[in-house]
Amino acid sequence: MINTKGLTKQYGQLTALKNVTLTVNRGEIAGILGPNGAGKTTLFKILTGLISPTSGTFSIESTKAKKIGAIIENPQLYEYLSAQENLTVFANYQHLALSTKDVDTLLIAVGLDPTRKDQVKNYSLGMKQRLGIATALLNQPDALILDEPFLGLDPMGMKDLRGMLMQLAKEQNMAILVSSHQLEELSKVCEQLHLLQNGLIVSSGKTAEILHKATQQYRIVGDSIASSALLAPFTKEILGDVILFSSTPAEAKSLLKALIQEGHAIESFGPELNLDDLYSST
Repeated sequence: MINTKGLTKQYGQLTALKNVTLTVNRGEIAGILGPNGAGKTTLFKILTGLISPTSGTFSIESTKAKKIGAIIENPQLYEYLSAQENLTVFANYQHLALSTKDVDTLLIAVGLDPTRKDQVKNYSLGMKQRLGIATALLNQPDALILDEPFLGLDPMGMKDLRGMLMQLAKEQNMAILVSSHQLEELSKVCEQLHLLQNGLIVSSGKTAEILHKATQQYRIVGDSIASSALLAPFTKEILGDVILFSSTPAEAKSLLKALIQEGHAIESFGPELNLDDLYSST
Protein backbone atom coordinates (compact mmCIF):
# COMPACT_ATOMS: atom_id res chain seq x y z
CA MET A 1 0.00 0.00 0.00
CA ILE A 2 1.16 3.53 -0.83
CA ASN A 3 0.12 6.29 1.57
CA THR A 4 0.90 9.98 1.48
CA LYS A 5 -0.33 12.60 3.93
CA GLY A 6 0.05 16.31 3.42
CA LEU A 7 3.14 16.07 1.19
CA THR A 8 4.51 19.50 0.34
CA LYS A 9 7.68 20.36 -1.56
CA GLN A 10 9.08 23.85 -1.89
CA TYR A 11 12.00 25.09 -3.95
CA GLY A 12 12.63 28.57 -2.64
CA GLN A 13 9.50 30.58 -3.45
CA LEU A 14 8.15 27.83 -5.73
CA THR A 15 5.76 25.26 -4.21
CA ALA A 16 5.95 22.18 -6.43
CA LEU A 17 3.59 20.08 -4.26
CA LYS A 18 0.87 21.32 -1.92
CA ASN A 19 -0.55 19.08 0.80
CA VAL A 20 -0.84 15.94 -1.38
CA THR A 21 -2.74 13.12 0.33
CA LEU A 22 -3.62 9.84 -1.40
CA THR A 23 -3.77 6.07 -0.90
CA VAL A 24 -3.15 3.23 -3.34
CA ASN A 25 -4.18 -0.19 -2.06
CA ARG A 26 -2.55 -3.52 -2.92
CA GLY A 27 -3.96 -4.99 -6.13
CA GLU A 28 -5.05 -1.54 -7.34
CA ILE A 29 -3.88 0.75 -10.13
CA ALA A 30 -4.30 4.46 -9.43
CA GLY A 31 -3.55 7.33 -11.77
CA ILE A 32 -2.08 10.80 -11.31
CA LEU A 33 -3.42 12.95 -14.14
CA GLY A 34 -1.99 16.36 -14.85
CA PRO A 35 -0.23 18.50 -17.44
CA ASN A 36 3.52 18.94 -17.64
CA GLY A 37 4.76 20.84 -14.59
CA ALA A 38 1.83 19.77 -12.39
CA GLY A 39 4.14 18.08 -9.86
CA LYS A 40 3.85 14.42 -10.88
CA THR A 41 7.58 13.75 -11.13
CA THR A 42 8.26 15.63 -7.89
CA LEU A 43 5.79 13.38 -6.08
CA PHE A 44 7.42 10.25 -7.48
CA LYS A 45 10.91 11.42 -6.56
CA ILE A 46 9.72 11.85 -2.97
CA LEU A 47 8.16 8.38 -2.91
CA THR A 48 11.40 6.80 -4.14
CA GLY A 49 13.60 8.73 -1.71
CA LEU A 50 15.39 10.78 -4.38
CA ILE A 51 14.33 14.01 -2.69
CA SER A 52 12.83 14.83 0.70
CA PRO A 53 9.50 16.59 1.23
CA THR A 54 9.43 20.00 2.87
CA SER A 55 6.59 18.74 5.04
CA GLY A 56 4.16 15.84 5.23
CA THR A 57 4.73 12.09 5.43
CA PHE A 58 4.51 8.99 3.24
CA SER A 59 4.77 5.24 3.71
CA ILE A 60 5.08 2.13 1.56
CA GLU A 61 3.63 -0.82 3.47
CA SER A 62 5.86 -3.81 2.77
CA THR A 63 8.06 -6.28 4.62
CA LYS A 64 10.54 -6.53 1.73
CA ALA A 65 14.00 -4.98 1.63
CA LYS A 66 13.05 -2.97 -1.45
CA LYS A 67 9.50 -1.82 -0.98
CA ILE A 68 8.96 0.02 -4.24
CA GLY A 69 10.08 -0.22 -7.85
CA ALA A 70 9.98 2.77 -10.15
CA ILE A 71 10.66 4.30 -13.52
CA ILE A 72 10.88 8.07 -13.33
CA GLU A 73 10.91 9.95 -16.61
CA ASN A 74 12.66 7.47 -18.98
CA PRO A 75 13.96 3.92 -18.41
CA GLN A 76 17.76 4.04 -18.23
CA LEU A 77 19.13 1.07 -20.15
CA TYR A 78 22.44 0.00 -21.62
CA GLU A 79 21.64 0.13 -25.32
CA TYR A 80 24.66 -1.94 -26.35
CA LEU A 81 23.70 -4.88 -24.09
CA SER A 82 20.98 -7.50 -24.51
CA ALA A 83 17.88 -7.57 -22.32
CA GLN A 84 19.32 -10.42 -20.27
CA GLU A 85 22.62 -8.57 -19.82
CA ASN A 86 20.81 -5.40 -18.75
CA LEU A 87 18.88 -7.25 -16.06
CA THR A 88 22.02 -9.01 -14.86
CA VAL A 89 23.90 -5.70 -14.57
CA PHE A 90 21.06 -4.03 -12.65
CA ALA A 91 20.75 -7.09 -10.41
CA ASN A 92 24.48 -6.93 -9.63
CA TYR A 93 24.12 -3.26 -8.68
CA GLN A 94 21.58 -4.37 -6.06
CA HIS A 95 23.65 -7.37 -4.94
CA LEU A 96 21.05 -9.81 -6.23
CA ALA A 97 22.11 -13.29 -7.26
CA LEU A 98 19.81 -14.08 -10.19
CA SER A 99 20.11 -17.25 -12.23
CA THR A 100 19.57 -17.34 -15.98
CA LYS A 101 16.19 -18.92 -15.26
CA ASP A 102 15.28 -16.05 -12.92
CA VAL A 103 16.14 -13.51 -15.62
CA ASP A 104 14.18 -15.38 -18.29
CA THR A 105 11.17 -15.69 -15.98
CA LEU A 106 11.20 -11.93 -15.40
CA LEU A 107 11.43 -11.19 -19.12
CA ILE A 108 8.47 -13.47 -19.79
CA ALA A 109 6.52 -11.73 -17.00
CA VAL A 110 6.83 -8.39 -18.82
CA GLY A 111 6.09 -9.89 -22.23
CA LEU A 112 9.61 -10.04 -23.70
CA ASP A 113 11.14 -12.99 -25.54
CA PRO A 114 13.96 -14.48 -23.40
CA THR A 115 15.51 -16.16 -26.45
CA ARG A 116 16.23 -12.82 -28.09
CA LYS A 117 19.94 -12.00 -27.66
CA ASP A 118 20.46 -8.84 -29.74
CA GLN A 119 21.25 -5.39 -28.38
CA VAL A 120 18.53 -3.32 -26.73
CA LYS A 121 19.19 -0.50 -29.22
CA ASN A 122 17.21 -2.62 -31.70
CA TYR A 123 14.13 -2.71 -29.45
CA SER A 124 11.01 -0.64 -30.02
CA LEU A 125 10.05 2.03 -27.50
CA GLY A 126 7.35 -0.25 -26.10
CA MET A 127 9.83 -3.08 -25.62
CA LYS A 128 12.23 -0.72 -23.85
CA GLN A 129 9.40 0.34 -21.54
CA ARG A 130 8.76 -3.32 -20.72
CA LEU A 131 12.44 -3.93 -20.03
CA GLY A 132 12.56 -0.83 -17.85
CA ILE A 133 9.64 -2.18 -15.83
CA ALA A 134 11.49 -5.49 -15.51
CA THR A 135 14.43 -3.67 -13.91
CA ALA A 136 12.00 -2.05 -11.47
CA LEU A 137 10.67 -5.51 -10.55
CA LEU A 138 14.04 -7.14 -9.86
CA ASN A 139 13.51 -7.08 -6.08
CA GLN A 140 9.88 -8.18 -6.36
CA PRO A 141 8.57 -4.99 -4.69
CA ASP A 142 5.03 -4.66 -3.36
CA ALA A 143 4.55 -1.26 -5.01
CA LEU A 144 5.36 0.13 -8.45
CA ILE A 145 5.32 3.72 -9.69
CA LEU A 146 5.64 4.68 -13.36
CA ASP A 147 6.13 8.23 -14.59
CA GLU A 148 4.51 8.82 -18.03
CA PRO A 149 4.88 5.17 -19.19
CA PHE A 150 2.58 5.67 -22.21
CA LEU A 151 4.59 8.56 -23.66
CA GLY A 152 5.57 7.91 -27.27
CA LEU A 153 3.94 4.48 -27.53
CA ASP A 154 1.80 3.51 -30.51
CA PRO A 155 -1.78 2.27 -29.89
CA MET A 156 -0.71 -1.40 -29.77
CA GLY A 157 2.13 -0.58 -27.37
CA MET A 158 -0.30 1.27 -25.10
CA LYS A 159 -2.72 -1.66 -25.14
CA ASP A 160 0.04 -4.15 -24.31
CA LEU A 161 1.32 -1.97 -21.46
CA ARG A 162 -2.18 -1.61 -19.99
CA GLY A 163 -2.61 -5.37 -20.06
CA MET A 164 0.73 -5.94 -18.35
CA LEU A 165 -0.03 -3.46 -15.56
CA MET A 166 -3.43 -5.03 -14.88
CA GLN A 167 -1.79 -8.44 -14.76
CA LEU A 168 0.85 -7.26 -12.27
CA ALA A 169 -1.78 -5.68 -10.01
CA LYS A 170 -3.97 -8.78 -10.07
CA GLU A 171 -1.45 -11.63 -10.03
CA GLN A 172 1.25 -10.07 -7.83
CA ASN A 173 -1.13 -7.98 -5.70
CA MET A 174 0.89 -4.81 -6.32
CA ALA A 175 -0.06 -1.25 -5.51
CA ILE A 176 0.62 0.59 -8.79
CA LEU A 177 0.67 4.36 -9.21
CA VAL A 178 0.90 5.70 -12.77
CA SER A 179 1.27 9.30 -13.87
CA SER A 180 0.29 10.65 -17.26
CA HIS A 181 -1.18 13.61 -19.07
CA GLN A 182 -3.00 11.15 -21.37
CA LEU A 183 -6.50 10.93 -19.98
CA GLU A 184 -7.69 8.20 -22.30
CA GLU A 185 -4.99 5.73 -21.27
CA LEU A 186 -5.43 6.32 -17.54
CA SER A 187 -9.20 5.96 -17.86
CA LYS A 188 -8.74 2.48 -19.32
CA VAL A 189 -6.42 1.10 -16.66
CA CYS A 190 -6.95 3.00 -13.38
CA GLU A 191 -9.59 2.32 -10.74
CA GLN A 192 -8.83 5.54 -8.88
CA LEU A 193 -7.87 8.88 -10.39
CA HIS A 194 -6.23 11.91 -8.80
CA LEU A 195 -6.20 15.21 -10.71
CA LEU A 196 -3.04 17.20 -10.03
CA GLN A 197 -2.84 20.86 -11.00
CA ASN A 198 -0.10 23.28 -9.96
CA GLY A 199 1.06 20.83 -7.29
CA LEU A 200 -2.38 20.48 -5.72
CA ILE A 201 -4.76 17.51 -5.98
CA VAL A 202 -7.97 19.20 -7.07
CA SER A 203 -10.08 16.05 -7.24
CA SER A 204 -9.81 12.37 -6.28
CA GLY A 205 -12.15 9.42 -6.62
CA LYS A 206 -13.22 6.49 -8.71
CA THR A 207 -12.20 7.01 -12.31
CA ALA A 208 -15.68 6.42 -13.71
CA GLU A 209 -17.23 8.97 -11.36
CA ILE A 210 -14.69 11.68 -12.17
CA LEU A 211 -15.03 11.13 -15.91
CA HIS A 212 -18.82 11.12 -15.64
CA LYS A 213 -18.78 14.59 -14.09
CA ALA A 214 -16.66 15.94 -16.93
CA THR A 215 -18.45 14.32 -19.86
CA GLN A 216 -20.00 16.99 -22.04
CA GLN A 217 -19.96 15.17 -25.36
CA TYR A 218 -19.78 11.71 -26.84
CA ARG A 219 -17.96 10.59 -29.97
CA ILE A 220 -19.39 7.94 -32.24
CA VAL A 221 -17.75 6.66 -35.41
CA GLY A 222 -19.57 4.54 -37.96
CA ASP A 223 -20.48 4.08 -41.58
CA SER A 224 -23.11 6.58 -42.85
CA ILE A 225 -24.45 7.39 -39.38
CA ALA A 226 -24.61 11.11 -40.22
CA SER A 227 -27.65 10.42 -42.41
CA SER A 228 -29.63 8.75 -39.61
CA ALA A 229 -32.78 10.55 -38.41
CA LEU A 230 -31.96 9.23 -34.93
CA LEU A 231 -29.41 12.05 -34.55
CA ALA A 232 -31.94 14.81 -35.23
CA PRO A 233 -32.79 15.60 -31.54
CA PHE A 234 -29.13 16.06 -30.54
CA THR A 235 -26.82 19.05 -30.64
CA LYS A 236 -24.00 17.70 -32.76
CA GLU A 237 -20.94 18.27 -34.92
CA ILE A 238 -20.52 16.09 -37.99
CA LEU A 239 -17.02 15.32 -39.29
CA GLY A 240 -17.58 12.73 -42.02
CA ASP A 241 -18.30 9.44 -40.28
CA VAL A 242 -17.39 10.96 -36.90
CA ILE A 243 -20.20 12.51 -34.86
CA LEU A 244 -19.69 14.57 -31.70
CA PHE A 245 -22.96 15.03 -29.84
CA SER A 246 -24.15 16.30 -26.47
CA SER A 247 -26.32 14.04 -24.32
CA THR A 248 -26.70 12.32 -20.98
CA PRO A 249 -25.00 8.91 -20.56
CA ALA A 250 -28.36 7.15 -20.73
CA GLU A 251 -29.33 8.95 -23.94
CA ALA A 252 -25.95 8.16 -25.49
CA LYS A 253 -26.32 4.45 -24.74
CA SER A 254 -29.84 4.41 -26.14
CA LEU A 255 -28.67 6.13 -29.32
CA LEU A 256 -25.85 3.64 -29.77
CA LYS A 257 -28.24 0.72 -29.42
CA ALA A 258 -30.74 2.28 -31.84
CA LEU A 259 -28.06 2.96 -34.48
CA ILE A 260 -26.89 -0.65 -34.32
CA GLN A 261 -30.48 -1.86 -34.67
CA GLU A 262 -30.87 0.46 -37.64
CA GLY A 263 -28.05 -1.45 -39.31
CA HIS A 264 -25.08 0.88 -38.91
CA ALA A 265 -21.62 -0.61 -38.37
CA ILE A 266 -20.23 1.25 -35.34
CA GLU A 267 -16.43 1.42 -35.24
CA SER A 268 -16.05 3.20 -31.90
CA PHE A 269 -18.06 4.96 -29.22
CA GLY A 270 -17.09 6.80 -26.05
CA PRO A 271 -16.98 10.06 -24.08
CA GLU A 272 -15.16 13.01 -25.58
CA LEU A 273 -13.03 14.41 -22.78
CA ASN A 274 -10.06 16.68 -22.27
CA LEU A 275 -8.18 18.11 -19.31
CA ASP A 276 -9.97 21.44 -19.51
CA ASP A 277 -13.31 19.66 -19.06
CA LEU A 278 -12.00 17.75 -16.05
CA TYR A 279 -10.45 20.68 -14.25
CA SER A 280 -13.38 23.00 -14.91
CA SER A 281 -15.75 20.39 -13.39
CA THR A 282 -13.91 20.21 -10.05
